[in-house]
Amino acid sequence: MNSLHIKPNYLNNYQSKNRGYLKNYLNKVSILIFIIFPPFYVCSQNLLNGPNDIVFDPSNKCYLIANWAGNNIVVIDSLGNQSYYRSNITHAHGMETKDSILFVASYHNLLLLNLYSSSTIVSIFVPGSEYLGHIALDSLYYVYITDWSARKLFRIDLNNQTSTTLYTFNSIPVGISYEENNNRIILLTLVENAPILAYNITGGNIDTVRNTNIDDPDAICKDSNGNYCVTSFTENIVYRFEGDFSSEPEIISTGHGGPSGIGYNKPDNVIGVTNYNFNSIDLIPLSPNNVKSEKNIQLECYYLIQNYPNPFNPTTTIKYDIPERSFTTLKIYDVLGNEIETLVNEEKPVGTYEITWLAESLPSGVYFYQLNAGDFIETKKMVLMK
Repeated sequence: MNSLHIKPNYLNNYQSKNRGYLKNYLNKVSILIFIIFPPFYVCSQNLLNGPNDIVFDPSNKCYLIANWAGNNIVVIDSLGNQSYYRSNITHAHGMETKDSILFVASYHNLLLLNLYSSSTIVSIFVPGSEYLGHIALDSLYYVYITDWSARKLFRIDLNNQTSTTLYTFNSIPVGISYEENNNRIILLTLVENAPILAYNITGGNIDTVRNTNIDDPDAICKDSNGNYCVTSFTENIVYRFEGDFSSEPEIISTGHGGPSGIGYNKPDNVIGVTNYNFNSIDLIPLSPNNVKSEKNIQLECYYLIQNYPNPFNPTTTIKYDIPERSFTTLKIYDVLGNEIETLVNEEKPVGTYEITWLAESLPSGVYFYQLNAGDFIETKKMVLMK
């Protein structure tokens, strides 16, 4: 049994504004409580079924994935183990977290769940909605949600549980992100050569921020450097824009399968992407804070880096550092300790190396890779999900 003290930072702001209703139900999770964590049933099988969005929970160091087709939310821990976080979430789509609350778009409803226990705090019905999509939160804690079927942008006031239709589109609105410095919502639409749009919260108008050659951009998130990462559902590409959208985007990842959701893991500087068509996720390190620069040839120690993507299907990349000339082996093992494949078996000079492993002929499951160089031995875990 675990003792948790959950105290949302935004509560004091709303108390000062006399936003009484929100205070009442947020107080339910702001007191000192004892929680038995929900039973996460760990399964070796792949539980992803139409994954549509992903968020990172830094307190539990895990990813939460909204299954649109599976009508549930799945949790994947740091070792790649999958389990059910919450069932009976009808057409779970967009998600966002704020302090101890998980916001989930579910068909006609916005759900507020206790992040730690998965219990429902409140369910808010959105009139005029058809299929609610991606979510953004502003600094005043209004919730913005796109509806890809009704082609609308909604705003929900958590104080009185009312919703307002802010805009109706001719095209299909999908991913959104709140931009505090300009008090606007950055918007994506599923069209060819889609422009980056912005809804001005003060003025209530839509502006074109930048024209692009991207087809069907679907999801968007912002990293700690202020850059925007955008998925293309049909191109199976992840792009990155500078924060002011002043230049052409760069491609940071390819080979996805209908990337419909994207989330940012700030502690590890990793982008998580859901592959709707593959029933999988990809984790993309942007510039991991635990990885040395590949340009630094004066390496201080041996280092085996976590493979990426992980989980993967069917290829993944493994990187490692060799600080002095050493005879090096890199081998793959199954969960029973059987050697599956030898990737490296030769003397290596000083440097940073990477190798791609193809596991096309192997079944889904947990595998291990072991680096043996000089007196150094290290083993890491990876997960193949087909």
